[in-house]
Amino acid sequence: MKSLRAYRNLFKLRLNMLLRREVVDHYPIVAYIEPTLFCNLRCPACPTGLRLNLRSPVRLDWDLFTAAIDEIGEYIFELYMYNWGEPLLHPETPAMIRYAKQQHMQVTLSTNFSVALSDDYLAALIDSGLDRIVISLDGVSAATYGHYRRQGDHGRVRENMSRLRAARDHKRRDKPEIVWQFLVFAHNEHEISTAKACYREWGADCIIVEGAQMPVSPFDAGFSPSTQSQYNLYHPGHPYQRSGQRQLRDGRPCSWLYGAIVLNPDGRISPCCGTAAARDDFGTYSGKESLMSIYNSQPYQGARAINRHTQPRNKQPGVAMIRGMAAENPATRRAETLICAVCPIPFRQDDIHKTITRVSYQTLHHLLRGKLRAVAALVAMGGPSFYGVWRWLRSHIRELLRDSLGSR
Repeated sequence: MKSLRAYRNLFKLRLNMLLRREVVDHYPIVAYIEPTLFCNLRCPACPTGLRLNLRSPVRLDWDLFTAAIDEIGEYIFELYMYNWGEPLLHPETPAMIRYAKQQHMQVTLSTNFSVALSDDYLAALIDSGLDRIVISLDGVSAATYGHYRRQGDHGRVRENMSRLRAARDHKRRDKPEIVWQFLVFAHNEHEISTAKACYREWGADCIIVEGAQMPVSPFDAGFSPSTQSQYNLYHPGHPYQRSGQRQLRDGRPCSWLYGAIVLNPDGRISPCCGTAAARDDFGTYSGKESLMSIYNSQPYQGARAINRHTQPRNKQPGVAMIRGMAAENPATRRAETLICAVCPIPFRQDDIHKTITRVSYQTLHHLLRGKLRAVAALVAMGGPSFYGVWRWLRSHIRELLRDSLGSR
């Protein structure tokens, strides 16, 4: 568990977000800190893969990373070490994860895994304490995979996944959880059933099958959304669409502006993970000043003010809900306009609420296991979220039923 200060900080976050304050007195509880801003693949829906030069192709400096963790690590519950680049192209990524894990946070890494990795590097990744590694593999066959993951090596991804699993089993560890991520387009949906049948054989612990964001013109030739509505992010009935429409309709504050911080390898601070261009960032961190001074900078206050004074908005076309990672030309928007005024990812504005729910669930689970410190944590954070209680009860009712039925 985290320190009680982390849970008190979470309570202040909930209060500040409820009151829609423009200046906040809490630290973020989620961080996106990625090791690199370059990638070896040329995926046509990614500005990095398309080499659009919306950000400088640099890698994260060790001192910058440790300075950020030293300041906010005590309050961070979830760290995501990826966004626009390939994190495993940085030689110090395992060491960074190990450093962050000293602050008792959950660390997730996402990779194309089409990288030449030594046995020592894989061993260091396992020993780092990494909780979850998400591997992008959008096809069972090399031809299908290569249609989107351009310049990716299907065989190498499979080999690396198998090697990672073997190395983890050899060390008798249960982490990192190995997740196969299969993004669905029209051209690869015929391989979903095969992927679901073979993911364990290929070395993964589980498989996530979800819709893909489409490349934008002129990079969209040969691509279309899945014909299956549950994998089509652009379908009016898809949960992402409903979530985005709800945000626009209700005018609720974006939780990213209150609970998350996105640190790019060059020190630039983005308001969310959907900020593709450096020109939309809210400040620059050198490791010498306080991150919180940037968190309360004029751009942050202005973005929170948009939320504070915004009235419920009319529904927008569905395609507008899915554009965060698309290679949009930043020149289409006036330079003085904050990106939050035209939110790139309205379907993800509730992400920090989901983190609070997960923290609630985990704390209740600690309480069930007899950790009295969990009582103080629940009090400090202002009690669990309603959804967190419901999820916790549902989970343990299922466990009790399963045990009851199994004992007969």
